Amino acid sequence: MGAYDRSGPGGSAMARLSVGLGLANRGRISSTVHPGMGTPIPRRLVRELNGQTPTSGGVISAKRYCAAALSKKDPLADRDIHGYQRLKQYLSIPILATEITPGVLEALAPWITSRATDFLRGDVVIKGGITGLVKICHAAEAFGMNCEIHDSYNALDNVAALHVAMAVHNCEWLEILPFSPPGERTLAHWGYGLATPLSVDAAGEVSAPVGPGLGTEIDWNLINSSVAGVLE
Repeated sequence: MGAYDRSGPGGSAMARLSVGLGLANRGRISSTVHPGMGTPIPRRLVRELNGQTPTSGGVISAKRYCAAALSKKDPLADRDIHGYQRLKQYLSIPILATEITPGVLEALAPWITSRATDFLRGDVVIKGGITGLVKICHAAEAFGMNCEIHDSYNALDNVAALHVAMAVHNCEWLEILPFSPPGERTLAHWGYGLATPLSVDAAGEVSAPVGPGLGTEIDWNLINSSVAGVLE
């Protein structure tokens, strides 16, 4: 199970609950976590299933799991656009889908026109790079939707994602997965391998680097010191 939250002046904070267990256990964990967030909920609670209800037969179970959430992330298999359409008929909360759907810009058009999701998702790794992600954001904007950017898997790609988030008008959430040791909640992993790691300032804000290219350099000394071997 993992959760994180970020907040800043005038901005919205978000907490994500990601549970890799059976639906029954996920429901019990959610029921335990939700009251601890306070009443009313002081942030957005996003429940993440990561497509763990693999068929449309999981629609009803997914519906029950979402009862206390304010939005729901990837509840069904990534290709199950018809299941998402069915699920939306039951829910009064928005669905955040298309994180790892196959294809890039053209593959997302049916998700918009069929109203199978309330947001688009993407990152610079599996959605066509910076240009591809910007196109997806613009497509979402044309239909009055947000495109919320997914974690891009390593520090340098997350810098690229940060630039995209700051260049478009319809992205409120930039997801970063900080793989910290148990009990430690930091963003240190976010900057691993960067000569000048990004940081969150006292106001809870992050600034994109302004140098050439992505604005940051790779710390090759750190990378090379971690090399276990070279295959030729």
